[in-house]
Amino acid sequence: MNSLGDKQRRWLSEQLERMGRGARIGLANHLNIRPDAVTRMTNISNSKETRDISLEELVGMAEFFKEEPPGLREAKERASQAAQTVVKVVGRIGAGQEILPELEQLPPEGLFQIEVPFPVPDNTLAFEVEGESMWPRYDPGDVVLCWKEGTNANEVIGWEAAVMTDQGQRYLKRILHGSKAKLFNLESFNAPVIRDVKLTWISKVQLVVRAGEWRQIGRAAQSRISKKLAGQR
Repeated sequence: MNSLGDKQRRWLSEQLERMGRGARIGLANHLNIRPDAVTRMTNISNSKETRDISLEELVGMAEFFKEEPPGLREAKERASQAAQTVVKVVGRIGAGQEILPELEQLPPEGLFQIEVPFPVPDNTLAFEVEGESMWPRYDPGDVVLCWKEGTNANEVIGWEAAVMTDQGQRYLKRILHGSKAKLFNLESFNAPVIRDVKLTWISKVQLVVRAGEWRQIGRAAQSRISKKLAGQR
C-alpha cells in the first residue's frame, strides 16, 4: 500500500532522521503532543500502533522542518472548500417577536454550526428565524444568511433585511422609509408595521436556507470532517 498517509509517514521519518538528535522531542513540543505520538505517526507496519496526522499537525510540521509535507496543499484546498459550506448561526432573529441579544445568553461560539448545500463567503452571518409575522416568506426554523459588514440603509429600502434597532432588538423585516430622515418602518406580511425606529445595523438577506435543508453539525461530526479534510482514512 502506498497511500497518502504512508507517504506522509515516510516523509516524516526521513525529516526526523535528517534533523538528527532531539528532532522527535523538538517536533513534539512544537505540535504540543507527546513524543510517543510522533513515533506512532511514523509507523507504517500493520503490526505497530499508528496515529493519523491532522491538517493542523501537517501545517506545524511544515513550519518545523521548513519543508512542505506531501498532500498539505491539497488538504488546505479541501479544508477551504468545506469551510465555505459551514456557517455559524450567531443568534435568533425575530419575525413577529423581538429578539434582545443581551437576553439570549448565547455562548461565544454562537448557537450552533450548520452545513448548507452550497458554498458561502467567509463574511457570512446566519440567524435562525423565530415567529410567524413574515410567513409565508419565512417559516420558524429557517436560517437567513447576511453579510457581516452590513449595508447602507438606502440600498435596502423595499427589501427584506436583518436589522438591529437602537434599543437592541433584532428583527427580520421589510425596510421602508419612516416619517423623518434616519427613521425607518419595519413591515411584516401579517403583523402591524413597526414605525419610526432608528437602526444601528442593517444587512440585506442574501440567502435563505429552509428549515428542512440545513443540517446542524455536532462535535462528533466536526471531528470526522477534520480527519477527512486532512486526507486521513
